[in-house]
Amino acid sequence: MAKIGITLDIRDGRVRDVSIRARDTGSATLAFTGMSATELPARIGTVYSLCGRAQTIAALGAIETALGFAARPGIAAARDVLRRAETLSQLAMRFALHWPRALGLPPDPALPRACLAAEQALETALFFGSTWRTPGAGQPEADLAQAEQTLEQLEAAVKNFVTNNDLAAAVTDAGLDGFGALPADVAPEGGTFSRRWEAPAVAEMRARHGPGLTARLTAGLTDLAGMVPELRRALSQVVPAAPQQPACLSGHGIAVVETARGPLTHRVEIADGRITAYTIDAPTEKNFRPDGPVSAGLLGARADGLDRAAALHILAVDPCVEFELEVRHA
Repeated sequence: MAKIGITLDIRDGRVRDVSIRARDTGSATLAFTGMSATELPARIGTVYSLCGRAQTIAALGAIETALGFAARPGIAAARDVLRRAETLSQLAMRFALHWPRALGLPPDPALPRACLAAEQALETALFFGSTWRTPGAGQPEADLAQAEQTLEQLEAAVKNFVTNNDLAAAVTDAGLDGFGALPADVAPEGGTFSRRWEAPAVAEMRARHGPGLTARLTAGLTDLAGMVPELRRALSQVVPAAPQQPACLSGHGIAVVETARGPLTHRVEIADGRITAYTIDAPTEKNFRPDGPVSAGLLGARADGLDRAAALHILAVDPCVEFELEVRHA
């Protein structure tokens, strides 16, 4: 899914139909066929640069399962640190850059910069430049003190942003607190809204305004604030681990990892050490299905001020690719 087109048809002053379609859907996974299973994880993060660490970790999990083993707890925890750090960076970019622009506020690049720097610092502290992108790779003795220092700095940056941003006030001033609210029979999208649906602050906003923009924003900021403690818990599980060898050269495997936007699923078939089939189910494919939360939140919306409100709703659900919004009046 390389680009999403969303068309809203207006009749009698309201959105009566929502069309969601993908454009240029050629899948890069076809290029993986015939590739060595041990080489693919190191390359997949360059093919899918957005959430590249999560893509790599999902590939490692699927391939290791197909080859008959599971990652040792020490390196599994280190991978989890990297995945969570990347998730935090993605959330920071969403709420410090994309939301402010959509609301007419100045972006705040300090938090994304801090998060991206922390990603690199954590990888260095955990692996010292050694490869972790090979199935069965071991876990060296990590510099946990340096990693903890990185988390302390990151925690301060996150707290400062969560405490001092003006996003909620801007949503309220625009009269959009409840825009995009989900009907009772539609599940929340994967990602922050699903993860923090029952958090007290999110439940309060849902009760007050419905499950719309303010509830989604609250979920996102709650997720942002909760990510460093989760990183610290994962870091506490990092211990040295010896490398592993495949138990077999043929098999099939599946791995699911959580990303900023929801679950990412990789499936692989391997024969004699080479990829024979590979599929990826990205969270955007589910979040932007025709009967999903994007459509449900837009159907029936008033036409007045729709362009801005609809764009913000789509941004709140958070596609991992560009989108084009078209509003058509009958």
